[in-house]
Amino acid sequence: LGKPMHTPDHRMIVEPIWSTWAQFKQNINTEKILNYAEEIVKRNFPRSQICIDDNWTPHYGTLDFDEKKFPDPKQMIIELKKLNFRVTLWIHPFISCNSYQFIDYWRRNLLINMNIIPSVIELIIERNRFLQVVFDDFLTNPVFQPFMKLIKHIHRRFPFSLPGISLWWNGLAGVLDLTNKSAREEFTLNLQRLQKLYDIDSFKFDAGEVNWLPILSSFTNSA
Repeated sequence: LGKPMHTPDHRMIVEPIWSTWAQFKQNINTEKILNYAEEIVKRNFPRSQICIDDNWTPHYGTLDFDEKKFPDPKQMIIELKKLNFRVTLWIHPFISCNSYQFIDYWRRNLLINMNIIPSVIELIIERNRFLQVVFDDFLTNPVFQPFMKLIKHIHRRFPFSLPGISLWWNGLAGVLDLTNKSAREEFTLNLQRLQKLYDIDSFKFDAGEVNWLPILSSFTNSA
């Protein structure tokens, strides 16, 4: 992982990070956020960042502001910066099943898949020592290599996989497969777009625990 190249941001460490979640939970909009920020300034509380937390997007995974709640997000952020707040957005790896992105990302193989048949076979073999020995011999015996190539070819053409569905705390969702280079690039480009379009200072990355992974998860790069 290397080592830090610079000292941490002094202001962020010394002064509080204010979060909309603490005050409003998911019930946020432009008016509430600006009133919240003005109240903090009015009371002369110290401040570094204001984090626009859960439910700022129209669907989870659609990385843009909900137009109904935030009709002019650029102006809102300008007003926050006039009050000497830097602005953070809440980010997570989930793509709501109700969003267009879910279908688009699945079609482009950017989501963690649920490899049903291979996973069930692996589970059965793991629980049976005799099958483990037979399967290991099958994999290493050169006599069976042409058959193995055929199986791999069939699996590539018909992978028997479905999009993995996570039962996280905000409904059913797919999960970005960040072992996939294309998914990482897509994710990074979307974050950079938010930074440039709205002058966002930082992101709060949340909900990366493995217990939110779909069952029978299949990754692009399992290493």
